[in-house]
Amino acid sequence: MTLAEIELGSGVPRETVEDLLFFSVQSLATEYEKDRIQVFFSECLAALELGIGKLYVLSDNNRPTAFGFVFDKYDSEDGAPHLHTLGVHKARQGRGYGSSLLGSLIQSIGGEGLTLECKEKNISFFERNGLSLNDADLGSAHFSMTYGLGASRPRFKRPELNDDAYHRYYKIYAATAHRLEAKGLIRLGSV
Repeated sequence: MTLAEIELGSGVPRETVEDLLFFSVQSLATEYEKDRIQVFFSECLAALELGIGKLYVLSDNNRPTAFGFVFDKYDSEDGAPHLHTLGVHKARQGRGYGSSLLGSLIQSIGGEGLTLECKEKNISFFERNGLSLNDADLGSAHFSMTYGLGASRPRFKRPELNDDAYHRYYKIYAATAHRLEAKGLIRLGSV
């Protein structure tokens, strides 16, 4: 297995980054509605454009299998990277790829710690992988979890998008979907 850390301008063509980001958020489709998937795509692509995030892709036999997106830590003593998305291709779930990617992410980030939000049904997965449940009240169906120094460093960089920005990113999402369908990699009725 190989892990790729992808940023815009790192030598990976933008179209390929968009394709990988599309697959990354599609791996969340069993837990979220399409409009939320488009929001994830928009926030991640905006973070890449602003240089405040990285897409991590775990490949097995040269096939992208698991995906994670991490927002950079805030530039202060109380900042830690934030895992915004983590997902495994639907056909490869339950085989340890998510744990492998999470372990690689934690190792890559080093001693800075990590924060994330997850649904209640995913808490046990993250606990098995060394994260701790926080007492933070997120006011939603999500729970705050941390690794290492993330427990005392809750701040991270997240892009602030207005309606025009979301509209622009939704167009890129749609164009990416059509491009992948033309390549025979997806069927639009299934996304």
